[in-house]
Amino acid sequence: MNTDAMQRFESAVTAGLPKTGRPTEELLLQLAAAFRAVFGLTDEEYDRSVKGLEARLAINMDTGTVLTAADHAPWLSGRKASIKPFFWDRYRLLLEMDRRSPTVLNVLDGITDDLLDLAGDPTREGAWHRRGLVMGDVQSGKTGTYTGLICKAADAGYGLVILLTGSLENLRRQTQERLDIGFVGFDSAVRLNKAQVGDSRYVGVGLIDRTRMGMVFTSRAQDFRKSVVNSFNFRLASMTDPVLLVVKKNRQVLANLETWLRDFNAGPDGRIYQPILLIDDEADAGSVNTAALNDDPTKVNEAIRKLLALFTRSSYVGFTATPFANVFIDSDTNEGMLGDDLFPSDYIWALDAPDNYVGPGKVLRPDGGMVTPLEDAEAFFPTGHKSSLVVSGLPESLYEAIRFYLIATVIRDLRLHIPPHRSMLVNVSQWTRVQNEIAATLDEWVRGLQRDVRNFSALPEPEALANPSLAALRATWEEGFESAEFAWPEIQAVLNESVQPVVVKPVNQTTGAASLDYRDQGEMGLRVIAVGGNSLSRGLTLEGLTSSYFYRNSQAYDTLMQMGRWFGYRDGYEDLCRVWMSDEALGNYAYIAGVIVELRDDLKRMKRQGLTPREFGLRVRSHPGALMVTARNKMRRATKVTFDMSLDHKLIETTRLPLSSAGLAANTLLVSNWLDTISREYGDPTSDEVWGMSGWAAIPKDQIGDLLREFRAHPMNHQFQGEPLADFLLETTEDRLSRWEVRIPSGSWQVPVKLGERVSVRPRVRRVVRALETKTIVVSGSSSRVGSPDDERLGLTRDHVRELQKRYPGQTIPGDEYRYLRDHPLLIINLIWPYERPKDSKNKEAQEFLPADYCPIVALSLSLPAFDDRDVKVHLEYQVNDVYWQSMLDELGDDFEVGDVLD
Repeated sequence: MNTDAMQRFESAVTAGLPKTGRPTEELLLQLAAAFRAVFGLTDEEYDRSVKGLEARLAINMDTGTVLTAADHAPWLSGRKASIKPFFWDRYRLLLEMDRRSPTVLNVLDGITDDLLDLAGDPTREGAWHRRGLVMGDVQSGKTGTYTGLICKAADAGYGLVILLTGSLENLRRQTQERLDIGFVGFDSAVRLNKAQVGDSRYVGVGLIDRTRMGMVFTSRAQDFRKSVVNSFNFRLASMTDPVLLVVKKNRQVLANLETWLRDFNAGPDGRIYQPILLIDDEADAGSVNTAALNDDPTKVNEAIRKLLALFTRSSYVGFTATPFANVFIDSDTNEGMLGDDLFPSDYIWALDAPDNYVGPGKVLRPDGGMVTPLEDAEAFFPTGHKSSLVVSGLPESLYEAIRFYLIATVIRDLRLHIPPHRSMLVNVSQWTRVQNEIAATLDEWVRGLQRDVRNFSALPEPEALANPSLAALRATWEEGFESAEFAWPEIQAVLNESVQPVVVKPVNQTTGAASLDYRDQGEMGLRVIAVGGNSLSRGLTLEGLTSSYFYRNSQAYDTLMQMGRWFGYRDGYEDLCRVWMSDEALGNYAYIAGVIVELRDDLKRMKRQGLTPREFGLRVRSHPGALMVTARNKMRRATKVTFDMSLDHKLIETTRLPLSSAGLAANTLLVSNWLDTISREYGDPTSDEVWGMSGWAAIPKDQIGDLLREFRAHPMNHQFQGEPLADFLLETTEDRLSRWEVRIPSGSWQVPVKLGERVSVRPRVRRVVRALETKTIVVSGSSSRVGSPDDERLGLTRDHVRELQKRYPGQTIPGDEYRYLRDHPLLIINLIWPYERPKDSKNKEAQEFLPADYCPIVALSLSLPAFDDRDVKVHLEYQVNDVYWQSMLDELGDDFEVGDVLD
């Protein structure tokens, strides 16, 4: 099959589709028929290509939501006729040749226009400064968005663009390579070595049109150096083409850049009058000032602000998937928040990912999604282990994950999948020495397996399967792939060709930035099992990622989300992807994903209300999930943390409870006595007329407060702080919170259990996870949910629910949709019979019920209606000791042993 001809055919058809609007399938088929003869495709090649084109045509993408300051004056529409879109047209054509969805390209065109408008007019005279933030999903294509923005900014007149990457060189190198392809047009490493553009090796857009070229004075090989720039006699004022610098967030590199700009480009007053666009990738890492209110700013934050202060006209835009820290800037006071020069005071834009994006909603589904639970890793990589850990062996689950990766690689080869790269991630330790030992052990094992494949895979099936390595591969195929389109004889026939190119590589500070290089790998691409830690997170893309094996400290929520390299685009092989992780890590991923969804919903609602970025910043600061995700630097300095929490349309559940059986029994007794009191004062529970669940329709808020004040939740149940919640209900005058509906759902447990004298209910059967290191029991395990979304429909009419069902045909209606419709709060008392999954069981339905002293468990769900709470908040104050906070701190902190390298 001629894959090259198929690729060129698909690019030609894509280029012929309209640049605006959504192209029709009829037009697609007309173009396909016209181009078929040109590329000489067979029937099979033509059918495969058209099927792929139709799939890309079906991809949808929305523009997202943006909040802007009230004083923004749009300018781009008035200047657009005079702007020649050279760099943008060249980049768009490159994306078309890469067979990107026309719908997505049209949306990207509109988004980058609007972002450029918000960034500011580079021809506008006088002094001005713009500050913005763009929120995207992890691995969702933010690089493509800011590449498009750079191209359009260059077309509009921005003469200098500085792109700040993360703090690690391998990420800066990868980002430079992508900008060489999408904006510069030639290999920057060759350009800086040979000092003549004509001697450079053209790449990407440079192969399309060389009429103009972006200038660059950083490269894949090196970060910014004053000596290199001076060797070119580079001065901003003398440049006719736009200049790009791709720079690490390293305080010394940034200081050198600021010194060079000031010494060689500033006027007599020490200022530079050319406009600058500064794009800050991974803007929540390194850039944010995490110093205490009256302390000097952190060094990287200070260096970025000094860079911007050199220019009379500057536009700063941060890109991040975890934006919490950016709106916590100087968060001790409202005025201080705006006083920090990097606060996104002009605009905040939440991008939507295309519907082919594989994000948390697909990976972290309550039914397990793409995740396989890890239960044998702790014995080999103990939580909190030091760099002295001796790697004496590896868990069987890791070997199984590699076998899964190898079989998936074979299937992708049989599917003639393009692009060719195939990656696997192994992230189990923060220590480079441990990573290198793991990589060496895996390398030896993989080489042995490759020898067996070479020696036995060509034999008849019975003889081949007599070899243990091939038998194990077949067992993996039977369990994970037997329903796929290829039978085992087809797999075995190409096994050797697919498996032999696979290599194991450690990717960390000791192995260097070039240790993971996808360039110039030939037709087979790079097939790599990458073993690393921090170097495999924070923006680095693992091309063609299939298997991910992840076992890390699960308390660092934002770091965890950034380590989620398995999110992204998996067109043509989504069904072959799998993630191995612990139940606790899965639960925390689900939690932080929920926090981000809530904040995006807040942004949409605030957009409708015409509110500003500053007000959104205040909103994020009132969100307990956001606080726990990102405010750890402040927590290093104190044992008391105080903040105001919003309750507007919130769901609060006690998903984390004390591990102590005595504490759980105390909760059961508390609820039993409380229900007896309610029954005496308001009568026996009755069934809801619409949905049939037993309880009471209107209980005064002070009674609810009495229960919340005494209920014992684990401190890590961040949103449920019983005493301040009770105080809030006692003091608030908000009419919507004055009376509560109380319901007690019945579950599937066969034997009813009495709660007090008048309530008898069948408990819900729920999976739990006991986490010994944090002394907590997590209800519903990885889903981190106590109840069901349908619980929140209580109090609503069937007509309300029917309207929602029309909006979510065949789907589960999100609980927050019910909350928007409800005009009163709901308390659900969940009686739970808990079970665990038996250790080493691969059956997701397996149940092992907890000992009798743990049964049953009571957990609470609070569903609150939407109301205006800008002036009505819950005042929360955490009193904790240093040991507890240390367990919550980012594991990538400063406390590691002298002489060890932390990756």
